[in-house]
Amino acid sequence: MKKLLIALIMSLSLLGIAKADVSIPDVLKKIPVNHQCLIYNIEEGTLDYATTFTLAKALKDNVSFDLGYAPSSQLLGVVSVKLVEVKDLIKFPILDLMEIEPMFWIGMNRIENFKDLGEYNYGVGVKLLSLKF
Repeated sequence: MKKLLIALIMSLSLLGIAKADVSIPDVLKKIPVNHQCLIYNIEEGTLDYATTFTLAKALKDNVSFDLGYAPSSQLLGVVSVKLVEVKDLIKFPILDLMEIEPMFWIGMNRIENFKDLGEYNYGVGVKLLSLKF
């Protein structure tokens, strides 16, 4: 067992020595965009915030399917439609991050075990900020 552990450590240390052709800008382009959202829970009548990551896009990148987190619901599934990008309307550097995408979301409250997935929430919301690295 000791020999296996030593061999594993040595092989991992050699990986750090090997030269990799990795460009930092290329790696940063592959990181998914983080969206900051404002959500409304229809069932409870509460307003909350959420953060989501885009998993897939469809219809010429106008419809996106996201997975995210909100404090009121531990896990969110989101479908959103791109309406307006603020940068197309007003030229200002910080507005490149802002967009308006209405969305419909479904969330699960408790994810304790996979046999009983817990309570579901649903509602509407809007994506406001997109943080791209």
